[in-house]
Amino acid sequence: MVDMVEISKKMAAIDREVKQLNAQVKNLKEDRQLLEHQVMDLLDSIGSETGRFGKCDVVIKKKVFPKEIDWEGVLDYIVENRDIGILQRRLNVGRFEEMLEVAPELMTFAELTEKRSVDVKEKV
Repeated sequence: MVDMVEISKKMAAIDREVKQLNAQVKNLKEDRQLLEHQVMDLLDSIGSETGRFGKCDVVIKKKVFPKEIDWEGVLDYIVENRDIGILQRRLNVGRFEEMLEVAPELMTFAELTEKRSVDVKEKV
């Protein structure tokens, strides 16, 4: 027979450990970000985007992300030019759920998938 008390305790212990590990990961990411800034400052000071330090090759990678400042203008452009390719193809979950109440025909365009999980809170 399944011992729900024991299973719940084990799940709570795992949740505690994950929380501790996530805190460690957060700290490591912050440390790495500080080091990244130091490397970028150093490379900027010598006018380079690459460098070899000991056995490590360092390269500054650049990625450009658009940030709309005039959403209405972006939408007007999309409609006018029929250029929906600049949008990500995913639905806003909250808005979709709201719209289903007044427009159930939306279900002909999408399907709902349910993600289930178990939440365990240990009482101390």
